[in-house]
Amino acid sequence: MQQCARCRIEADELREFFSESRAAEGASEGAEFERLLARLRETLLSVAARKPGPPASPALPRRSQGPREQPSRHRAPWLLALPAALLLAVGLALFLSGFPRTDAPPIPPLQPGSGAFRGEGRPHLLAPKGEQSSVPRHFSWESGGSPAGAWTFRLERVDGSLIWSAHTPDTSVLLPDSAARELHQGSRYVWSVERAEQPGARSGASFSIQP
Repeated sequence: MQQCARCRIEADELREFFSESRAAEGASEGAEFERLLARLRETLLSVAARKPGPPASPALPRRSQGPREQPSRHRAPWLLALPAALLLAVGLALFLSGFPRTDAPPIPPLQPGSGAFRGEGRPHLLAPKGEQSSVPRHFSWESGGSPAGAWTFRLERVDGSLIWSAHTPDTSVLLPDSAARELHQGSRYVWSVERAEQPGARSGASFSIQP
């Protein structure tokens, strides 16, 4: 109020009104008091309406955004084929893991009924071979021109399960009764001989027992 000249004048008039020695009652004085009070109220309201408010904070400029990148509907062909290629590679690796390694020297497979594998150090199997009228008990072979040594004899079923085995320095073995009882008519069996000093120098043959 001290900064408004009009407010100071009206306040002085109101103060002068109360300081004069007049009668407390009277219609004219009451009307004059209400008039001064109303003028003061209007002045205060107009000053308050013109009073500047706190400065508004300047609006920050909006960050310019370029056009949003839209995903391309037409991807490169190699991107589309990448998942299929990875899946194929994993499947191929799992498939090949089930095969034996090719860098290891293979063991010569047995050829049932064909006789023996010929080669240096490998024995030449003599009997039994082919069909037999009874259970064979005597198995013989030759050293194949190599010096005499120790041999490993194996008698197996066609599924690879072992029936009987023996180590001998001779070129023949006699099948014991316990192993002979494992041989049955109408079945085929495989026997092999391997040089003990030379693993892999092995020959094999097969025979069957007539029903």
